[in-house]
Amino acid sequence: MVYLNLRVVVPVRSRVRILFDREGTSMNRWIRYAVLALSVMLWTACSKNEQQSAAPAANETAAQNQSAAPNVPASTVGMPGGAKMSGEPVQVPYITWGGDYPFFWCTGGLQTRENTICAQYKTNVKLVPGDNFQTQLADYKAGKSPFLRGTFEMVGVHTAELCGNDANACPEFVFQMTWSAGDHLVTREGITDLAQLKGKTVALQKSGPHMGFLFAILQDAGLKWSDVKIVWVDNLSGNGSPAEALQKNASVDGVFVITPDMLALTGAESTVKGAHVLVSTKERRRTIADAYFVRHDWAQAHQEELRNFVAAYLYSMEAVKALQEAYDGSGSPEYKALMSFTLQALPTIPTFEDADGLYRDATFVGHSGAVAFLDAQNKEGINTFVSRSNAIARELNLATNDFQINVAPVDLSHAVFNSLKTKGLARKTAFNAEATRAQLEQMTNQGTLGKNKSLSFSAGYAPNQTTFDASQYKVEFDRILELMGSYSTAPVAIRCHADTLIAVGSMLQTGMEAGVISRQGTSGNYSYFIDGVPLDITNASKIGGLIHDPRFNQTKNADAQSPTEIAGAAKTLTEERCRNARDSFLAYAKSKGSKISDAQVVAQGVGIGEPVVVLPRSEKETAANRRVEFSVVRVEVEATNPSFDY
Repeated sequence: MVYLNLRVVVPVRSRVRILFDREGTSMNRWIRYAVLALSVMLWTACSKNEQQSAAPAANETAAQNQSAAPNVPASTVGMPGGAKMSGEPVQVPYITWGGDYPFFWCTGGLQTRENTICAQYKTNVKLVPGDNFQTQLADYKAGKSPFLRGTFEMVGVHTAELCGNDANACPEFVFQMTWSAGDHLVTREGITDLAQLKGKTVALQKSGPHMGFLFAILQDAGLKWSDVKIVWVDNLSGNGSPAEALQKNASVDGVFVITPDMLALTGAESTVKGAHVLVSTKERRRTIADAYFVRHDWAQAHQEELRNFVAAYLYSMEAVKALQEAYDGSGSPEYKALMSFTLQALPTIPTFEDADGLYRDATFVGHSGAVAFLDAQNKEGINTFVSRSNAIARELNLATNDFQINVAPVDLSHAVFNSLKTKGLARKTAFNAEATRAQLEQMTNQGTLGKNKSLSFSAGYAPNQTTFDASQYKVEFDRILELMGSYSTAPVAIRCHADTLIAVGSMLQTGMEAGVISRQGTSGNYSYFIDGVPLDITNASKIGGLIHDPRFNQTKNADAQSPTEIAGAAKTLTEERCRNARDSFLAYAKSKGSKISDAQVVAQGVGIGEPVVVLPRSEKETAANRRVEFSVVRVEVEATNPSFDY
């Protein structure tokens, strides 16, 4: 991959993907894209020279100044449309996110022009910057705009406040636009499981997009909001950001960041030793839902306009997706024009590649996804996000009781949506089975699979147990299914562990018989020495190495097995157990109607390699070693990223 190591200050919800990341991209294609990017910059410069005398009309300039809009030229070369649509436009906020690009194409700029998709659907809007969410709230309260734009929780936590004593001011959910694949929790060295966040300090932006992300992963780990200490910062990137907090504040253990900051923190030149991604929306894919909300009274009075607003976005979204696919094939001047315009509308985006990367970080859900999000049975749908917004609002003292977030009156089955290509699509997984299988095999061969987990939990099994009945493990199987619904591009490893007692006991006994190990003390309180040096029998790595040391394998125990042979037999047994556990889980998932890929679940027999207690002294400690572990595994594999994913 090629990364541009740029540092930009990006407010509120700006996910600039300095990483220009595309699935299956060869180096030749990288070079071709670099040439295209250079061509676009030259073409844009020429276009600006041609239009430098075409300043916006006086009334347009005044309107832009009032909304603190960027200085976008009146003539948008390559964008659709002609003169501005007549009539008074509705003010609609947009943010620095690839999911907002379709509205640029829909309007032909920042205000609806004739002969555009928005004009076709009689959607006369004026787009204004909304990265500062407090400004959005002020405009909403003042009646300047009936719309709010943000992640679901960004708006949701303010519902009680905005409703107040006026039900007309209550924001209603309009529709979901995208999921994110560009947000990350980066932690310091030594934090390898979400459960380890308990008691830790994390930094995230106030009123930003990561509140829901934090709450969701705490739930995944069985933790509460109060289990972590939160450091609130003002900005998402640059000065006063979470990334800066990790660099400068030694008490901060983890931070929620966007892709460019993640790269800066975890790269070769990172100033934070051992910083690494613990979890990302690349794998916990259905976590950050981007959406529009609208005032109750406006929605009731403008139901047809609101329906057309949604239709205009969805048709434009499909049109832009087609332009992107054409660009990836033989090229698309229209797509380049849109990216060029984006550089003007989003001044924090420095280059064509960054604009393109930000667009590709957005996973569009389309009409089918918008419908699915409203399904009460959808575990990644609106009910989950309402519940999460309520919980966060209480934690932030923005509400004392649960509140309802109503859905605006938009009939998604209306005929206006009939021509959408994304209507009636079957849900597809974004899981990349082939690439993930290859990386899991590599991790298994290198013995690093257990170190690449972001979340795990265990269940015990009996000494001679080889089968895993679904009725016995229903709680664990249900939890895996729930996690796989959220971590839709991450594999789950079922890893089986054996007890160490026989192998370690054999190693100590044969070592003493060979005169390599000596023992002092009394039963239950022995101290061991190897070659006269104290031997730490709690050190799993050290003891594991000694089990395979030739000095301890020259004599055998009463069963005629050496320590190495005992360890090998334990690994073989755990491999059989885990294959059976995987088969049982997959059968259970199928019985529940789950459509997860078989390749998303891998079985690994660990044997005695990762004991909880190296030399157990009780049945309780022995049972702790004898366990089946279920883990969500981090892999450096991009999702197959279907055109639309919900």
